[in-house]
Amino acid sequence: MSRKTWRLRRSQVAGLVLASMMVGALLGPPVASSHVTDNIKHLGNHIWEKVIKRKVFTRTQSDGRFAAKSHNHDARYVAQDTCLDGGVSRPVDRPGPGQLVITEIMPDTNVLNEAQAEWFELFAGDAMDLNGLQIGRAVGSMDVGPPLMTLASANCIEVPASSYVLFARSADSLANGGLPAVDHVFSFAFTNTDPTTLFLSSEGTVLDRVKLGSPTPGSSQQLAGGFGTPSASVNDDAAEWCDSESAYHTDNYGTPRATNDGCP
Repeated sequence: MSRKTWRLRRSQVAGLVLASMMVGALLGPPVASSHVTDNIKHLGNHIWEKVIKRKVFTRTQSDGRFAAKSHNHDARYVAQDTCLDGGVSRPVDRPGPGQLVITEIMPDTNVLNEAQAEWFELFAGDAMDLNGLQIGRAVGSMDVGPPLMTLASANCIEVPASSYVLFARSADSLANGGLPAVDHVFSFAFTNTDPTTLFLSSEGTVLDRVKLGSPTPGSSQQLAGGFGTPSASVNDDAAEWCDSESAYHTDNYGTPRATNDGCP
């Protein structure tokens, strides 16, 4: 949508609001013109943002363009080319396809409240920055869907090579089942009956995605460990995944932030 179109439509909204307020002014006490103008702008903006636009847009680009965002504010995406490393600006070192691998997902916990205890784990084969990383779940028969969260920070979100990154619904160890240190908190939910799906993308490029069978309550779904560096091509094969048998909680099994078990 062009800025010209945006201004035209919002001006039309403002015109309608102005007309209604003029009628109201005739029927009620007079209102200061400056207040009327301010109210028109505020109400017109509110109607435009909340009612008329099918997608919500926000002025976030430095050149004044508008970037689309989903109704989940975590999914807002603004292109970020640089980040601060020790207070010094440098280019963002984004991962490419296959460099960031989905290795483990816990979608269905026992005893624990899933709204606080779900988690998943990624493996970074190379050093990278996660600024701009988008994460979501597949929709229907599609391999990917709309992103449900975006990692954004003025500082570089650095990840060293050969390291695990843990995402969880809660960083509180009392609520999440005693997970090790959580790197990032997410708010979307997995399902317990449908296939488990997850994808990673950056700058519109899909980095990795998995589609697994329905989970076993209390056990994470893990990519088989013990066979070298986790691979984004190997994890495409559901046969390379199995339920974890290592306990991290009295009623739940998984290996968060650690090498996965081998599969039978």
